[in-house]
Amino acid sequence: MESIIAYVEAHWGVFLTLSGIVLSVIYAKLDSRYARKIEVKEDIAKVDEKYVHIEHRVDTIEQAIINLPSAKNLADMRLETADMRGEIKELNATLKGVKHIGNLILENSIKDKQ
Repeated sequence: MESIIAYVEAHWGVFLTLSGIVLSVIYAKLDSRYARKIEVKEDIAKVDEKYVHIEHRVDTIEQAIINLPSAKNLADMRLETADMRGEIKELNATLKGVKHIGNLILENSIKDKQ
């Protein structure tokens, strides 16, 4: 045991150099494999920015959906449109009669002038 201690005391510089090299290689391998805290924080900040952007987009879409008419509103609008079609057909028939009367009056006024 004393010979081992004497050998280490005699060559401590070599042992220290070799252990430094081994630790440097281990550190380099770990450093290349795992992310650093700064990189992780930057990535988290980017994800947070994207989250806020997506959350804003979702809120905008929700507001647009809230403002859309409901199924009941659409059904009511269809009924009102059908009623308006009927009223327009009635007015069209009435206007044809008024047009005919207007044409007759125009013919009479032309005959009176001749």
